[in-house]
Amino acid sequence: MNYMYVWKVLEALAIEMKENGLDVPQEAIEDLKSAKTLFSVQQVDPNVPTANAQLYLDRAEATLLAMAESCHGREYAEHWLRKVEDARLKGFEQKSTPERSFIAGVPRGQDWVRIKAVENFSSGDICAVAARMGLGYKTQEHDRVLVYGKPEDIRSFIREIAEKARPKKQE
Repeated sequence: MNYMYVWKVLEALAIEMKENGLDVPQEAIEDLKSAKTLFSVQQVDPNVPTANAQLYLDRAEATLLAMAESCHGREYAEHWLRKVEDARLKGFEQKSTPERSFIAGVPRGQDWVRIKAVENFSSGDICAVAARMGLGYKTQEHDRVLVYGKPEDIRSFIREIAEKARPKKQE
């Protein structure tokens, strides 16, 4: 199933609530960012399980819909719930293509990925792999690294990072 449609609906809900002056919980925003990152990794490496991404998406959905109901009422929340359900159905029927947006400092025609350091793989480790592979990178706030380069090099980079950051199985 393609969960990007659900992600887009939840992103639209979060944006609308922010535009209405509500403080969207940072956890919900982080969950949406994490889910999108994992979906991007899965598009490069289909063997990566989607369970964690689904968990992030479910948590963001629960938080945002509960907030929508408490601030705007039941009808408003049900309207957005129908949109989420429609997006889920669409995700079963269609496969989306990843969308690229403009990022300041990334040369035109280059792909990019933003990665957040995790407990067993620091931002320094991410930068070291990027440098070794000849990719450009910039460290950003909140322990994130923006890596850019040729599309095929970015795919190879993501595969390597996913393999190194994946928790080792205890035998």
